[in-house]
Amino acid sequence: MKLKLSDWANIADIVGAIALVCSLVYVGYELHLNTIETRAANIEAMVARSQAFNLAVATNPHLTKILGMPLEELTSAQVTQIRRVLATSLRGAETSYILYSKGMLDERYWRGKAREILLFLEDEGWRKQWRMGRDLFDPNFAEWLDRAIEDRYGG
Repeated sequence: MKLKLSDWANIADIVGAIALVCSLVYVGYELHLNTIETRAANIEAMVARSQAFNLAVATNPHLTKILGMPLEELTSAQVTQIRRVLATSLRGAETSYILYSKGMLDERYWRGKAREILLFLEDEGWRKQWRMGRDLFDPNFAEWLDRAIEDRYGG
């Protein structure tokens, strides 16, 4: 049986369609691997920043002392220091939130970071500081944190 040119064209179409499907599967798999690598790199960067920050605070006796004090007992200079510590912590949480909301950060890491920032805001004075500066942050993050504070502390 001799194949006609149209038969060869049909066979070529089928082979081309199979090749296209294989290419799409491969691209999808590569995207999946890239997403995993991006998430891992983001977690690694976030952990490194968090460790450096926590180590800097933990090894500073002055900061360690004032972090445990109610804000109303602090001097204005100490409140300024605390605001910087709070702002740094909140920026880290904001970055985690943004990465998580874009699918670029693992959910388990985000949940841990969310718990960490809520523990940081356990003191009403700290929450007051957050409310005073919330407009400096991403609006979606600010809304999330406001809801999380309301759920955990009632305001």
